[in-house]
Formats: sequence, structure tokens, C-alpha cells
Amino acid sequence: HADTLCSLISLRDRFSTKTIFPTLCTPRQALQWYIDLLGRPKKAVLRALSHHTHNSEERVQFQRLLLATAESRLEYRDACRELRTTFSFLRKFPSTRVPLDLFLELMPRLQPRFYSIASDPLMFPDDIHICVAVAELGVCSNYLARAKPGERLAVYIRRSSFHPPHPPHASLLIGPGTGIAPYIGFLWYRVAQKDRGVSLGPCYVFFGCRNRDEDFLYKSQLEAWIKQGIITKLFVAFSREGPQKVYVQHQLLQHQALVLEVLTQQPPGTVYVCGDAKKMGQAVDNTLTELLVSSGISNSATEAEDYLAQLREKRKYLKDVWSV
Repeated sequence: HADTLCSLISLRDRFSTKTIFPTLCTPRQALQWYIDLLGRPKKAVLRALSHHTHNSEERVQFQRLLLATAESRLEYRDACRELRTTFSFLRKFPSTRVPLDLFLELMPRLQPRFYSIASDPLMFPDDIHICVAVAELGVCSNYLARAKPGERLAVYIRRSSFHPPHPPHASLLIGPGTGIAPYIGFLWYRVAQKDRGVSLGPCYVFFGCRNRDEDFLYKSQLEAWIKQGIITKLFVAFSREGPQKVYVQHQLLQHQALVLEVLTQQPPGTVYVCGDAKKMGQAVDNTLTELLVSSGISNSATEAEDYLAQLREKRKYLKDVWSV
């Protein structure tokens, strides 16, 4: 029964009798809180599940997708694009009836999702703000989107090394989309410091979005901070407004004198990068390398990369990036 209390022992940990869940729970609770039903399917898991497909035609079709032949690999790739989750595979082959204990044993555990904090404790001592993009199959983002005011959520705070400069000195904040989130916290910190009479160094924000009227996050707040002197200059790359796509790295190139000043002044300012690691993060690395070489500060790409590595060691080039 879905609400009957149970404790499932992992086959891998049978000798240690360590439970795969942190506490006794019902099957419903296990599926709701601990099992990743929307993760990308793994062949090994699907292969084990396919042995419990009772309809012979379905079983043959299911298992053919999982063969090592070139044809099957192409079929499997197409099926993954269409179905996307293990749960969808089971719906495609409805005669698959997997024993609950085996299903819970095979399925991956739900991993925590971490979001940057978009507030500062000096300004909001009792609150934590976050900025979340709701993904189509996003487990946590949809969980948050469905939450109602007053509802209690399962959260915890993880220690981070991505902090605003103290005291507030020259900084470049580079982050498209929800990569702006930690910088909102940084900027609230600057507000708190200014209120306390602390002198603020220059702060240049490089933000990117598709369209100014659709996804320009924190637009009114950022514009207000410019007027208040919290932000020195704001540069926004709109990737879908012109004939060519413009991203944050293009804005860095366009304002290279300013960027190089922060990178090379003594002591150097701090450069922050937040967002997608594979495309944006790498593009920013390449752009900064290009600027160092083209300006003559570095004699080669290798020398420029070494310069950036030294900045990282001094915690003057910090990243909070993730894979998508």
C-alpha cells in the first residue's frame, strides 16, 4: 500500500544494513521525496526494467532499443529525445510491471538542487531570496513554482565561496539569465555598505537576456541602483532583438578598455562569472584571453591563460557556473 510505512534495504549495503533512504518512509514518500522519476534514462536501468515487460511484443520492442547494434543505438537516441525520462519509457511499454522494491532499488536518488541566494543578510536578516527559471521537466523549479504562500519547503543553506568583494572594490559582475541572482545579493550588500558610510569601488554589471520586454530580470531594480550609484555601469546583451545574436562576451569586447582596467589595475579588481559553464563560461574565458593578447598585456594565449590562472589563485577571478 502506498502509505504503509516501510524501510527498504539496499542490495549493495545488505552487509551494513544501511538504508537507502534517510528515514523510515512510505512508498509514496519514497517516490515523492527520494527517487528521481524525471531524470535521464540509463540503459542499465531500462534493461533491468524491460525483463518485467509482460507483453511479449512490447518486451521485444523494448529490448531491441537497448541492443548494442548501430541501428539500435540510433533508435535509442531518438527514443530518448522523444520520451526523455525513465517514467515515460514505462508509459510507452505499459505492460511493464516492476516490483516496488526492485524499482526503488534501481532508480537514482533525487539529488539536491542548489540556487544562488539573491539577497543579503545585512538588508534582509530574516529572508532568503532566490531567482529560479522554471524548466519543463525541472523537478525542483516546478516544485517551487507550485508552492503556495505559507507552505513549508524542504531547504538548507550550503556554504559558498562566491562572495562580494570586501571592502567593496572594483568588480565586474558577468551573468546572463538567472546568473544575475548572486549579483543581486552582492548589490544589496553594496547598498548596506553605502548606508553605513563605506566608500564603494566601481561596479560594472554585464547581463544578458533574450528580449528587454520578456526576460530582463530585475530591470527596474537595476536601473534604480544605477541612479543611486550602487552600479557604476550596466551593459545588457539582448540576444534576440537584432539581426545577430549578442551575448555577454560581445559586450566585454565592446567595452574592452574598461574590462582590461579592472583586470590589470594594481591591486586588480575582481571578476565574477555566473551561469552556464559549457557555453557562456567558456566564451568569457576565451574573450578575456583574447583581450589580454590583443592589448599586448600578454604575448600569447598561453601567457594570457596563465595570467587568468594567477587571478583565480588570488581569488580575483571567481566562477559560479553549472552544466545545463
